[in-house]
Amino acid sequence: MVVIIAAALGVAALVVMGIEGRFSSRAPEVQGRLARAAQHLNGEGQVPARFEKLFQ
Repeated sequence: MVVIIAAALGVAALVVMGIEGRFSSRAPEVQGRLARAAQHLNGEGQVPARFEKLFQ
């Protein structure tokens, strides 16, 4: 149970960092990935073509 809660808090922290752009000056390549993950978790991201092909 503790592992699940820790994982959920870790994901939430990463999403907040992606949305707010914290630490973008230190690691800009990571910030872009976090922002993209935040968009997907918010339902705003586009579905990858490979994923769409999987269900067709």
